[in-house]
Amino acid sequence: SIYGCPSTSANQLACLRGLDAKDFVISLSDMEKLWSSHVNHTALPSFVPEFGSPLFPVMPFSPVIDGSQNGLLGKPIELIEKGEFMKVPFLFGGNKNEGSIFEPLMGVMVPDFEFPASNDSLNNALSWMINSVENTTIALNLYSEEEFKSVGELINDARAEHVIRDVLFLCSNRRVATQFALQSLPVYLYSFSFDMGPFFNDLDLGNFHTSELPFVFETWTTIFEPIVPNFREMSAIISSRWVNFATCHNPNTCGNTEMDKKFKDIPNWPLFTLSSSSSS
Repeated sequence: SIYGCPSTSANQLACLRGLDAKDFVISLSDMEKLWSSHVNHTALPSFVPEFGSPLFPVMPFSPVIDGSQNGLLGKPIELIEKGEFMKVPFLFGGNKNEGSIFEPLMGVMVPDFEFPASNDSLNNALSWMINSVENTTIALNLYSEEEFKSVGELINDARAEHVIRDVLFLCSNRRVATQFALQSLPVYLYSFSFDMGPFFNDLDLGNFHTSELPFVFETWTTIFEPIVPNFREMSAIISSRWVNFATCHNPNTCGNTEMDKKFKDIPNWPLFTLSSSSSS
């Protein structure tokens, strides 16, 4: 309705597709002003829409639940819980350090967040993320200073990184996998943890968000192979699991193939189950 398109009519999609792409974006100069206001903790520019994503400007988009067949009928997890989704085998997961590239960006989204994070910055970030005083206190206790004391001066950044990882990725992954298992659907869940080598480890990135994708698709070899130990060997293993799953809905085997023979000694990837909550 913001752009004059009907919210429920069958003509909604055609109307949206008829708009110019520039109607949906802001200019680069406006983006620079926006980032500056966040970094310097000044008032937001007047052009920032009230309907913008809370992650604006790092991720200036968010799902829109419009209730239409052309859009999103409801919250995805609620639709899955009600069984209103495509019931097919599912392979998905996350990475050990999912939050490592997002935590330094908190300063451009969260008021009064500074990097490296102080105790106050961490508290402000969790309050902003969780939006509940009670649950913020619970989170601070769950991700305690004692657990992360070996990190050193970046202790609060490590705590924030792990909260981001679990809240945005790993916990929601397990919730979705649980629903698939409850509805007797094959689901394979992974948590990618691999030694990325000194280059990424020295940058405190580790197994950062999307770092498993070059292994899956065997891409970026000219970049990754010189700096990631055993990249090609691990990439061959991981990509073979994905190929098996895409072909036969089972990452472990697709019958008596040459690929199965080559990787016959690779540990079996178990199904995610309610009793074992297994992931590879």
